[in-house]
Amino acid sequence: MNTKKPNNWQTKRLDEVATITMGQSPPSSSYNDQGFGTPFFQGKPSNIDNFGVAVPHQHTTEPTKVVSVGTALMTVRAPVGDIFTSSTQVCIGRGLSGIMANPDILQEYLNYQLQFSSQQFQALSQGSTFTAINSSDLKSIKVGIPVKNIQQKIAEILSAVDEAIQKTDQIIKKTEKLKRGLMNDLLTHGIGRKKYKLSEVINDFIVPMRNKPKNFSGDIPWCRIEDFNGIYLSNSKSGQYVNDQTIKEMKLRVYPINTVLVSCSADLGRCAITSKPLVTNQTFIGLVPSKKINSLFLFYLMSSISKKLNNLASGTTILYLSRKRFENLSINVPPLIKQIQISKILKSIDDKLTKSLQQKEKYLKLKTGLMHDIFNQKVEVN
Repeated sequence: MNTKKPNNWQTKRLDEVATITMGQSPPSSSYNDQGFGTPFFQGKPSNIDNFGVAVPHQHTTEPTKVVSVGTALMTVRAPVGDIFTSSTQVCIGRGLSGIMANPDILQEYLNYQLQFSSQQFQALSQGSTFTAINSSDLKSIKVGIPVKNIQQKIAEILSAVDEAIQKTDQIIKKTEKLKRGLMNDLLTHGIGRKKYKLSEVINDFIVPMRNKPKNFSGDIPWCRIEDFNGIYLSNSKSGQYVNDQTIKEMKLRVYPINTVLVSCSADLGRCAITSKPLVTNQTFIGLVPSKKINSLFLFYLMSSISKKLNNLASGTTILYLSRKRFENLSINVPPLIKQIQISKILKSIDDKLTKSLQQKEKYLKLKTGLMHDIFNQKVEVN
């Protein structure tokens, strides 16, 4: 690629370069998940890989609008403009449209062009509470079309990035599976698979919070569940802070460094370790580790029992775990030296996972940047 602006592109309407099929839902009585009839998509499925390919899990015995393999499937109801394909012929419901490239247009290229054009689709969405795009608006969408050999090269460039994203995703999934297995094994049986003695209550391993916090200079971050990202917590993404005077007036608790915070309401059981003094609202329980327990081990231990915490919680619409129930929780705790060894093992897996997630984010940004430059014709592909 170079930065010379190309002059071999044509701007065309979508219906000039593709056949558009608007979906029509078959009778609901014909739906089944036993594989009878034609594979069926009603709207955007949840299982789409990084190449945009989805596997249908629902079928219909009375298909209406059927599209061939490889057709771009676009959501025409909220969310509008999401693009995916199927590895098989499928029936599409009214939440989708099928866009099949004409013989002189490469389908893979058109799929990437449609991904880039999703902002146009969203702008054309109609309705205040339920967005949608109709057939005439969809047909009138403008797309940039270079000659076919350039289409091929563009598709190869972007699919190479998608392949890198897919491989990184596979590493992430394998690492997450390894972490789950290790957490279950190490936190239940420990190193050497010797089950730990059950502690009576978690209170045996935490120290009471101070009723009146010490004086703090400067502003203290006010953190919420949205700020929990990874093991350690130190900043408020919303930029909310409280000063020493506010802390005293509102009688807020300032959690010291190495406190393990556990959400007892929203996203119940989600944990983080404070890496600097901070303040939260009352929907968190702060565990200040005693000398008998390692803070990182306590973090992993709490993270591993989120299902148990849910069972202890009360409420119908919104679950809430009371401090009294939490502090009477029984936990398995090995000797301190074993806690540190286990924490190091799990932390090494988390470090690998973080590195892979960061790599995936770089690839996603790379793809976004490439699509912006290519489809805005800021670079020439040759």
